[in-house]
Amino acid sequence: MRPGQWIFPFIAGLLGLVAPLTASVGVDELLRFGKAIDQAVDAGLRDHDIRPRPVTDDATFARRVHLDIIGRIPTVIELDAFLTGGSADRRVALIEQLLASPGAVHHQFTWWADLLRMQNRSMGGNGDPYIDWIKQAIRENKPFDQMARELLTAEGAVYQRGNGATGYYVRDRGMPLDNYAATTQVFLATRMGCAQCHNHPFDTWTRHQFMQMAAFTGNVTVGADPAVAKVLKEFKGDRDDPDVKAVIQDLGLNGNNAVLDKDKATLAVPKDYQYPDLKKGGSIAACTVMGETVNVAKGERPRQVYATWMTSPDNPRFTRTVANRLWKRAMGIGVFEPVDDLREDTVIAQPALMKALEDAMRAVRFDLRAFQSILYATKAYQRQAAVQGPKPGEGWWFPGPVLRRLTAEQIWDSLLTLVIPEPDARLGVNESEKLYVRYEDLLGMGADELVEYVKEQVDLRKRRKELQDQLAALRKEKGVEAVQDPAFKPAQAALNELNAQAGAMVGLSKKRRGASTEPRGIEQDPNSQWKGFPRNLVRAAELPSPAPLGHFLRDFGQSDRMAIENGSLDPGITQCLNLLNGLVDAEVLQPRSVLLKALAALVPPPTKPVPLAKPTPPAKPAAKPVPAAKPAPGAAVVVISKPSPAEAAAAADQAARAAIVAADQAARAATAAADQAKRAADVVADQAARAATAIAKEQIALIFRSLLGRPPTARELTILKPETRTTPAAIADAVWAVFNTGEFLFIR
Repeated sequence: MRPGQWIFPFIAGLLGLVAPLTASVGVDELLRFGKAIDQAVDAGLRDHDIRPRPVTDDATFARRVHLDIIGRIPTVIELDAFLTGGSADRRVALIEQLLASPGAVHHQFTWWADLLRMQNRSMGGNGDPYIDWIKQAIRENKPFDQMARELLTAEGAVYQRGNGATGYYVRDRGMPLDNYAATTQVFLATRMGCAQCHNHPFDTWTRHQFMQMAAFTGNVTVGADPAVAKVLKEFKGDRDDPDVKAVIQDLGLNGNNAVLDKDKATLAVPKDYQYPDLKKGGSIAACTVMGETVNVAKGERPRQVYATWMTSPDNPRFTRTVANRLWKRAMGIGVFEPVDDLREDTVIAQPALMKALEDAMRAVRFDLRAFQSILYATKAYQRQAAVQGPKPGEGWWFPGPVLRRLTAEQIWDSLLTLVIPEPDARLGVNESEKLYVRYEDLLGMGADELVEYVKEQVDLRKRRKELQDQLAALRKEKGVEAVQDPAFKPAQAALNELNAQAGAMVGLSKKRRGASTEPRGIEQDPNSQWKGFPRNLVRAAELPSPAPLGHFLRDFGQSDRMAIENGSLDPGITQCLNLLNGLVDAEVLQPRSVLLKALAALVPPPTKPVPLAKPTPPAKPAAKPVPAAKPAPGAAVVVISKPSPAEAAAAADQAARAAIVAADQAARAATAAADQAKRAADVVADQAARAATAIAKEQIALIFRSLLGRPPTARELTILKPETRTTPAAIADAVWAVFNTGEFLFIR
């Protein structure tokens, strides 16, 4: 396979997702775009006498591309599968595999969430359908220009299945001018927000021009869905009852449930307009003030006109903006910076590179997967990272990617990879399905059914209130002893049962369909591979957006989603404390974590002890002397004379000497046996220590590969002293040591 030929299998066959969008583009032409990007980078380096960085090694590339495409470090299994692959184009194959994976959806959603300031609880409503719509668009690989058009032109019921794009306007309900300012910043890299109130002090935009552009979308409102309003109009209950009002609001009948468009192409001149070019009380017609001049003709819908103009391949700002944003995601720095502030006087230092990126984006027809596959396979991306980025006021010529710190989401998701199996597959709680079902059921209700249902819900609320008051009175009277009162437990049990029944979202579906609709993501299978792990151990994209204050993600700089891309990469004391006392200690270093299980698997099971040889039994004492036989009658008797004292003394001395010799021999034998046993024990102990050290080395190597994607160096092994890491606690300390190097927090 010749260099670059990887594009063909990606375009022609990657899950059938990219081919339909680029079928008219030949493989040779696409090869030309990838090559043009590298040529433009290399030309800039030559012009400034800068040597490109060497190509990075496979292990570093694997870790980098996992973090950049799917937002987490690779597992050891994933890393080994790549490193042991013999294919010459395994880097390209890995890029394709990652771009088509669920992990890429999680990471791409985080990018969109920061751009669009996506919140689960948005302006008093539920943002889950909006989040659900964005994730589904990413899964389908919907082209970027199509997504932008559908967001800009969204209208209708907020909770209608498949209509989550309406969240683009619900997010800024009541603030149409702020919404438009965000539109230009996200999609056109143009900060016109200042011109909403006055002429821009640092750019050429006037307040008049801002109002001309905002007139395309400024008449969009968030209000009552006509279909739902019809149901409410037929309601014959007591609307002044506070409980009735609460139930109606829970049902989504409070009026903020649809995006509506008056289809007007004008805005009234603001009462505080301070410049002489417009008269107060007049109107301002929609008209583009950058690029091709476009007005709204009679019969045309203003937002459709604007969306078509904005997303046109001939609109250089739109193409340039998205191409530069993705280049920065890959390389750490955009061709122009800031990526959302392209002014009239902006000088792009590398116009050839910018053109090559724009040409590639147009060639793939805004297919972000195809475009990213080109970027990540370039020589420029696969070079070693530059530790030092550009100095203030200086340009950057991309000798390699810039060393980058992980985002809060990348840190969380990478730690999660060390804790739970298959983190990309575990889903968080999402209430979209409940909202869709409730909306469908609501529209299917008749007036009488609605009255009956509201009455049931009101009665339920009143019974709950009575029980809550009863329990509160008991607590007030008896304090902590209230739980011992005979009336407490029955009241609490009844309240728990009513709480389970409460809520219009659940109750409506239960009444009409016989069962409530559970939120997506709740694991019902008791044999789930995630059994026992806390519910909140899911990818950052599956947690509430944004995470609540005090959460790991917020401590590490996650955006609050109030402003566009306002996350932080700055370090802080709270981050150190969170690492010391938070997720690492609470989950990563627990025996159930993926990492600790893998480390434990390296330790062989204990062997049964070899039974000691039975000691040699002591010699039996000498047999008692047999008494001499009595002589037969008449036999001759030989008389033996009694030994003399000298002979007896000599015999005793000889016996004593023999005993001393025997004792000495026994002592020597015992000493020799003890020495032999000690030497054997020392050999066994040494072998055990060597085996334990070898296991510790394997465990340390696994820690490094798990966290950093590489084996430890000889110096790192010497510092960690594997011979002292022979207990679980010592291995846990080694994990801490690797975290403390700081390398884990960076994309090299």
